[in-house]
Amino acid sequence: MSIIKLITLRSFCLVTMLIFSSQVIWVSDAAAKQKQEQQKVSKSQAAQLAQRAVAGKVLKVEKRGNSYRVKIHQKSGRVVYVTVDATTGKVRK
Repeated sequence: MSIIKLITLRSFCLVTMLIFSSQVIWVSDAAAKQKQEQQKVSKSQAAQLAQRAVAGKVLKVEKRGNSYRVKIHQKSGRVVYVTVDATTGKVRK
């Protein structure tokens, strides 16, 4: 093989590797954006959802992993903790 063919082949391989590596970076960026979009429930929305499930005054909302922990003070004086899924908004008492 001549030197020109080797240089052309090497250049082709480098360009191909760059294209594939940029695709990998693009895919990982897209995955990160998708993960951010999955968290659809905000703190205030979590408080509202919890308050609908358990009547009372919301005292505190904490983010814990992929859920919110909502502390509610009921009229009876009882304090109740409710968990709200940050992705789906599903409430667990």
